[in-house]
Order: sequence, then structure tokens, then C-alpha cells
Amino acid sequence: MAHPSKSKNQQAVELSLRHFIGDRGKPVVVSDRYQSILAAIRAIGCASDPTPPNANVKNPLAESSINLIRQGTRAMLLPV
Repeated sequence: MAHPSKSKNQQAVELSLRHFIGDRGKPVVVSDRYQSILAAIRAIGCASDPTPPNANVKNPLAESSINLIRQGTRAMLLPV
């Protein structure tokens, strides 16, 4: 679940990450190189795996899930 925030500063990002992670340990966080995100990851003590600039990242599992949801939504919208 996404939680909108009015601020993108380190404190807001850290609070959101702590809420999202919960008690699941210290995951590896993959993110862009936005400074407040990297600072929040360091403050929490998680491992960071920032993507290289201008990298074309693809996630076939996520893309497949999105297509499945899109197709299901279209099927529900068809007139009977």
C-alpha cells in the first residue's frame, strides 16, 4: 500500500521505510540515487542497491502481473 507524503526529505522517507519494512529484518533496498532515500536507508541500517543512472531496468515478474491485472480489468468492463 502506498502512503502519499508532502515531503521527500530524509525524515519522511525514513518514517515510511520503517513502516513498510516493519519487523521483517533488514532487506536490501533497490532505489534510484535520490539523496534522501539513500540517507534514510543508511540511517535504518539496510543494505542499499542503487540503480545506475539511465539504466534500463526491467522486471518481468512485475510486468507479467501488471498485464494480468490489466487484462482482468478489461474483461470486467466488457458489456454483457
